[in-house]
Amino acid sequence: MVKLWHGGVCSDRYTVESKKLARFIASCGGLGFSRYAPGTVASIVAMGAYFLLSLVCIWQLLCLLTLVLLAVGWWASDASIVLSTDDPSWIVIDEWVAVWLMCLFIPCSFVSYAIALVAFRVLDIAKPWPVSRMQAFSGAWGIFADDLLAAFLAAIFLCCGVIPGIL
Repeated sequence: MVKLWHGGVCSDRYTVESKKLARFIASCGGLGFSRYAPGTVASIVAMGAYFLLSLVCIWQLLCLLTLVLLAVGWWASDASIVLSTDDPSWIVIDEWVAVWLMCLFIPCSFVSYAIALVAFRVLDIAKPWPVSRMQAFSGAWGIFADDLLAAFLAAIFLCCGVIPGIL
C-alpha cells in the first residue's frame, strides 16, 4: 500500500490506482462532473439503464445487480472522499443505486418510472425531514443514507398514492 496525503491527513487504506478507479466509479464514468445538476443527470441515465435492463432481465437478476452496485458504489464512495464528512456533488453513484433500488418496488412502466424519477429528485434536492437527518452520518453512510431514504419514500408515495390512481 502507498501512503496518501490529503489535506494533512495520511491514509494508507487505498493505493493511488484504486483511488482513480474509485473516482471513476463514484462519478458513474464521469457523469458526476456534469456542469449542470450532476445528480439529476446521473439519475436520468440510471433510470434509462434500469428501464432497458428491466425489459430483458428477470426481477431477481435486477435485485442482484442492484446489490452489487451498492457494494461497489459504497467502496468507491469511501475510497473517493478525503474527509469522513465529505459528500462531493461529483459522487453520483448513490443516486444511481437509489434509483435502481426504488425501481425494484414500483411497476415496470415508463409512466411509473418517470413519476418515480421526479419524486425522488424532489425529495433528494429538497431534503425534507427525515431525509435531511441522514446527512449527519459520516463516510459512505453519509453519502448513501439520504438518497436511499429519499428513494424509499418516493417508492412508498408512488405505490400507496399515485400509481393506484393511474393504473
